[in-house]
Amino acid sequence: MTRNCFIKLAVFIVFALFLSCSNDEPKEEKDKNSSTNFAFSPRISIVSQNTNIADVNVEIEGFDGNLVSGAVVLVSNNINGVNKCTYDPTTGSYNGKYPIPTDGLIKIIINSVLSPTPATYTIFHQQIINKPIINVFEDSTGASVLLGMALDFLNEIQIGWTSCGEGIVYHISIKSSLQTLYEASTDSLTHFIPGGTFLISPGQIYYLQINAQRIIGDPFFQKINYYSAAIRTGDVISFNVR
Repeated sequence: MTRNCFIKLAVFIVFALFLSCSNDEPKEEKDKNSSTNFAFSPRISIVSQNTNIADVNVEIEGFDGNLVSGAVVLVSNNINGVNKCTYDPTTGSYNGKYPIPTDGLIKIIINSVLSPTPATYTIFHQQIINKPIINVFEDSTGASVLLGMALDFLNEIQIGWTSCGEGIVYHISIKSSLQTLYEASTDSLTHFIPGGTFLISPGQIYYLQINAQRIIGDPFFQKINYYSAAIRTGDVISFNVR
């Protein structure tokens, strides 16, 4: 074998090995809940509040922009098997109430003549068992609502509460009898309100509440066509100021 033939053979072997290794590389995993192969686009929401029953809502839109009313939408979990959602012509969506399974996995199956195969979506939903309990509510002078004292909102206000688990966002709201005066969200267990953030009147009664939320997916259906929201509302604490 000539030198040139030997070099060509070596290059061919290296190229073949490169192709073989490239084919063995792991491919990027596709979104298991993707519906790009179907002639419709669903919007799925699963919501529970202070209960182990989830409200399932499925709205199906064809690529022509019209809502699909002739589909069969099934909900499957490890508690009560498979159940059929009911179509509501007033909202154009399929609805049902279902127990939250222990593994948190709720499967939505959509059968439609627009697709030769069912579209399946597995969405995680976990109930929030414990409500957030406020254990700190005081101003920077040490005056505490929990001790029956009035707050000075010209000073910094500290609020603290108990944990409701991992992956929780807490929503803080302060209201009067007529309107919401302050709102904030945090994944911490403590929140500080700078002094003088909003105006309140001595002698008036105000209300503080902390709600816990666990949200998965996209509530605006912009990046993902589903979301799961578990909500646990905390007690309302009334207070006054000085």
